[in-house]
Amino acid sequence: MKTAVPEKKVRGVYEKARGSGVWWIQYFDSTGRRRRELIGSKSSAIKMVESRRTAAREGVKIPVNIRASKITFAEIAESALAWSRANKRDFAHDEYRMPLLIERFGNCQAEDIKPSEITEWLQSRADWSRATRNRYTALLKMVYRQAEEAEKIRVNPTRLVRQRKENNDRIRYLSDSEEVRLRTVMEKTHADRIPEFEIALMTVMRMSEQLTLEWDEVDLDAGTAAA
Repeated sequence: MKTAVPEKKVRGVYEKARGSGVWWIQYFDSTGRRRRELIGSKSSAIKMVESRRTAAREGVKIPVNIRASKITFAEIAESALAWSRANKRDFAHDEYRMPLLIERFGNCQAEDIKPSEITEWLQSRADWSRATRNRYTALLKMVYRQAEEAEKIRVNPTRLVRQRKENNDRIRYLSDSEEVRLRTVMEKTHADRIPEFEIALMTVMRMSEQLTLEWDEVDLDAGTAAA
């Protein structure tokens, strides 16, 4: 059995929070001052720390308030997928939808994407139902929220993108007498399941949808849930 080879450490490249996927660099500039910068991915951090050291050796002065290099949407999307696989039972839905988001926004700087661009793209998908648009909106919000929490970005354009109220028309209603009978039985035998019954009755959500629903798929302001 082969033993895993420890990943080689690179001097001046580190994670503040181990396992976060957010990499920083540390180096001394041309004046001998210790500098630290938030970069993003490890590969970008390795390249940047070498670039900064070269600049220091050549005597190039680096501005005091230099901003870390920007990260692309594709990079934060990949990190979000890794989080989804580790934390969500329904991560397969995210894996299915993410390629389309990366196709459209992947090469864009994550912080430079405008809310109007996202909204226009969602509305341009004429073949999508409102529910489908809401699910892609929820995924975008999750990607940016994870990037914010990991300190990869400072600007989140999805805060201004709203999910739309869905058409929850039912094919068939329970009759009043059926609902009364069902409630009576549940109160005697499964009182703890009544909240699930209420949600199913009002939203037509399947049990599997209720049990796999995550908070990032719920918009309390819009009154929607992208299950």
